Amino acid sequence: MLNEPQKTVSQTETTKDPSPGSRVPVTLDILLEMRFSDDITISSDGKKVAFVVWENVPDEPKRRGRIWAADTSGGEAQPFSKGKRGETCPRWSPDGKQLAFISQAEVSLEGEEPKNDPKVISPGRQRRLWTVRPDHTIPEPVVPDGISVWEYSWSPDSKQLALYYATGPGDTDWYRGQIGVIAAGYAVFRPNMRGSWGHGTAFADAVLGDMGGKDFQDILNGVEYLVREGLVDGSRIGIGGRSNGGYLTAWAVTQSNRFKAAMMGAGISDWHNMHAQTNIADADILLLAADPLENPEVYRKHSPMTYAGRVTTPTLILH
Repeated sequence: MLNEPQKTVSQTETTKDPSPGSRVPVTLDILLEMRFSDDITISSDGKKVAFVVWENVPDEPKRRGRIWAADTSGGEAQPFSKGKRGETCPRWSPDGKQLAFISQAEVSLEGEEPKNDPKVISPGRQRRLWTVRPDHTIPEPVVPDGISVWEYSWSPDSKQLALYYATGPGDTDWYRGQIGVIAAGYAVFRPNMRGSWGHGTAFADAVLGDMGGKDFQDILNGVEYLVREGLVDGSRIGIGGRSNGGYLTAWAVTQSNRFKAAMMGAGISDWHNMHAQTNIADADILLLAADPLENPEVYRKHSPMTYAGRVTTPTLILH
C-alpha cells in the first residue's frame, strides 16, 4: 500500500537476492558479469542463427568472444565450438552447410586448456580462419598457422572464400595485407620486384628516380611467365596491393590492359599530393630523386593520375 512505511533494503541484500521485477543497483561487478551479443548472422534458409557472445573471463584482461548458435524456430542457444577465446566474425556459407569464423586462439576440443595470456604488451595473436558444420563440433582450419585473416567473404556457390590477410599478428599488420582466394584453381603471385627488400641495398635502390619503371616491369614479367607456363589463365588476372603496392596497382591500370580487375589500397595516385600531405617527410623526394618545386614534370610523369584517362580496368579504391 502507498501509505505503508517502506522497508530500507541494503545494496548488499538487493544484489544477493533480487526478486523478479526488482531493480538492482548497477555496480562494477555486475557490469563485468554481464554478457552481450553482437555480429548476428542468419543462414540463407532462415533456419539457423549464429552470433558472438562476449563475456568477462577471470584473470584475463579482455572479454572473450565465443560463437553461439540456435534454431530460429526456438530452443536454447548453445556454444557452437569450444574455443577458449577470441572467436569473431561468424558467416554462414550461402548454402547454409558451413559456418566460418575467425579465432585468435587455437581451436581445440582435446588436451589441456590454453594458458592465460600474460598481462604485458606483447605481439598479438594470429587471426586464423576456421569453418565448422552445424552437425559437427570439430572446426577445421581454412588457412595455415601464421596467417591473420582480417576480412573474408563466401563465394555464391559456397566453394570458395575471398580473404584479406596478412602474415603478421599485430593490430597494424592489416596495412601490409594481401588479397587471396581459398579454392583450387587460384594462384596468388607475390613478386619480390626491384625496389623491395631481400636482395641488398642496390636491389632496393634500383627504383629511386624510376618509380613505376623497373618494379612494374618485374611484376609484368612475372605475370607473363606464369601465363607462358600455363599456371594461370591470362584472361582472368587481377592485381591489388596497399601503400607502394597500391601505387603500383594504380600505375598498372594506367599503363597496361593486362589486368581484368584491380584493388588500389592506400596508394599514391598523385605525387604532388603525396608531397603535400604525407607524414613521411621527404619520402617522395627520395623516391623520385627530384624536388616538386624544381622538377614538377617528374612528379607528373610518375603519377598515375596523369594517365587516368587511359584506365579501362574496373578498379576498387580503398583508403
